[in-house]
Parts: sequence; C-alpha cells; structure tokens
Amino acid sequence: MNTDRHLPLPIQAARILHMGSLLADAGAGATQVAGEIHAEIKAAAGVPDEIPAIYPWLRLGFIWIAHWLSRWPMPVSGDNSGKNWQSLMAVTQGVVGDHLHGRNSALEQPMQLLDRQGRQLDVATAGGGAWLVHVHGLCMSARAWENPRAQAWMDAMEMQGYQVACLRYNSGLSIPDNGQKFSALMQQLHPTRLVLVGHSMGGLVMRAAYQQEQAVTWLPALRMAAYLGSPHQGAPLERLGEQANRLLTSLRMTAPLKRLGDLRSQGIKDLRHGHVGEAGQALPEHATHLLFAAELEISRSWGFSGLGDGLVPVRSALGQDLAGMHHLQGGKIIRRLLRGRHHMQLLSDDSVYETLSEQINAYSQGIRRWHG
Repeated sequence: MNTDRHLPLPIQAARILHMGSLLADAGAGATQVAGEIHAEIKAAAGVPDEIPAIYPWLRLGFIWIAHWLSRWPMPVSGDNSGKNWQSLMAVTQGVVGDHLHGRNSALEQPMQLLDRQGRQLDVATAGGGAWLVHVHGLCMSARAWENPRAQAWMDAMEMQGYQVACLRYNSGLSIPDNGQKFSALMQQLHPTRLVLVGHSMGGLVMRAAYQQEQAVTWLPALRMAAYLGSPHQGAPLERLGEQANRLLTSLRMTAPLKRLGDLRSQGIKDLRHGHVGEAGQALPEHATHLLFAAELEISRSWGFSGLGDGLVPVRSALGQDLAGMHHLQGGKIIRRLLRGRHHMQLLSDDSVYETLSEQINAYSQGIRRWHG
C-alpha cells in the first residue's frame, strides 16, 4: 500500500523543505548561467561584458535559502516511506546523487541491504550462509525487483537455502565508489555462498566491487553473477550527451549552458565508457558469469545494430567491443541475446530467470555429485 499520505506531518514537511533546498541549489546554478549569458549578449552588442549586479545577488539569495532549508532536521520515517517518495528519491539519487553526497544532504540514501519487505538488514547479525543479492540500476531502487517473475525466482532460491536481499544505493556516485562501498558491505556479510544479479548499472557496480581490497574476504564465495543489460562497453546515449555538451563551448553565447550539462551525476558520466576501475575487463575466474543482452524488434527489422535494447547496444551488454581486443574475460562466461525486448523487460523476463535457475541447478547437482 502507498503510505505517502499517511506519514506524520513533520516528516512530510521536512521532505518538502529539503526538496526546496535542492531546488534552490538549482536556482543558484541557473542564475549563474543566466548572468553569464546576459554578459555575453552585452559583449556582442559592444557593451562591457560584465555580469549585471542583479544576478550575483539573486544567486546569493538562492544559496542562502538552500543552506537554511538544508539545516531542517529530517525525522526518521522507518520502512513505510511511501512508494511515491521512494521513486522520487531513486531518480534524485541517480541525477544529482554526487551533489547530495557532497552537500551531506539528508536526501542522500546510504547504501543498505534490504530484505524482501524493504526493511534494512543488520549485516552484523544476518551475515554468513548462502546469499542472493540483487543490485538495481541507475535512478532505480529495490522496487525494481517487485514483479511476479523475479519474486518467483526469489521464492525458489529461498527453497534452496539462500537468504535474499536487495541492495539500495546512491546511483549518482561514481561506479568505483559504489563498488568500494558494496565490497565493504559484502565483507561484513561474509557469505559462504553468493549469487549476484545486477541490472544495468548494477552489473557494473558488482564488477567494481570485485576489484576492491576487501573482496579477498568475500569474493571466493561467489558462485554465479548475472548482468542484465549492463553497459560493459559503455552507453552511447551518455557519449552523445557529452559530445552535445562540448558543442556548447564552440560559441561564446552558449558556452555557459555547458555548466547545466555538467550537473548530471558522476554515476551517469561513468556509463559513457562503462568505467568500473583500473582492472577493466577481468572477471573472477572461479565463478559463472551470465551476460544478458536485449534487442528491440525494430533494431533487427530496420538494421539498427547499435540500438540494442533502446539504451544499451547488444555488444556492450555482452561485453564485446568492436575491435575484439577488450572483451570481458575470466571464469565461465555465458552470453544470451533476447530478441524483441527492451531494457526494462530484462527485470521480469521468463528466459532470464529460466537461465538463472538452470545454472543454479547445474551448480547444485555438481555439488551433490562431488559429495555423493
């Protein structure tokens, strides 16, 4: 049930004030850009290119308002924070999450493991044993896995003795930073068996976690990792966005607008080339890795090979670059192309979970034969 309307008034008021602080921050940035453009227009008309005095004063006012509103205490709302608020916060984290982190904003959501009911898990007491952990993508939350097919998969894994959790994280932070935080969390969880399933950016966060120093304590437990539409070789839309942003600097009149383009989070920028850290294309050798790519029907019928699932090209999701020199390598890699699906359908696709189940069953049968 959506609980947004049933929260105590102090919590609702605090949320409005903190969102107002974020909007005031945006107002300060927009005022700065407007002042610079105004100065460029004056310069083009032969008037000295100084920013009119009104703009610095307006910007100062926005900054003061943002600072004042951000100091308002944010009451704890518990687990019933409301689905509308959760969705809004997921998008906010993805778009400006690094800004929230830098300002120590109460709107930033720290990395947490959640159970299937959305409650925070205490990793200090819940650790050990077999774990299945799901990692959502950019601008998403643990609710990404709230579909019947994913829930049936979780039920089946619980029947096999796995404890199920979903990771919630600030997807606007850099992918290597989130990888470091995730690795530290897994170190606290100290699983004896581990299955990871990541969608889109989530798969890159998993790969970034493999590279961290703490990984030596938990990575040996990894049995299988699945990457659903993860842009291992980068996302063309972000590359196009960066090129468009650079074009703005070609004219003095539009150069200030680049500042607005630069406001997108570091997490989004990391998707440009699938940046996960220095280790690059190496996957853990001892585990099975399932790489899923989706392809829209229009991509096949019209020959748009680079379109892929609408966000991630097929080659990028399969970890294969055009030159053939930087393929993902290591361990047992299984690649699956699912035609006629878009990026979000991978979260609830029967073929995805059938393949996951087949690989888990094959692993379990191998263990039984080993002990038999």
